[in-house]
Amino acid sequence: MAAGVSSLPKTEMTQPDDLGALTSQLLTLPNSCVPFELAVNCTLEA
Repeated sequence: MAAGVSSLPKTEMTQPDDLGALTSQLLTLPNSCVPFELAVNCTLEA
């Protein structure tokens, strides 16, 4: 996903485990919750 990004070190990028945890959280939301968009950038935000 970030193969073309060369301006940031990999340690400063969003980690795959974080994306997996976020995806898991979205899948556990109740059916009445409809997130239309999830904006993700390549920079790790502490």
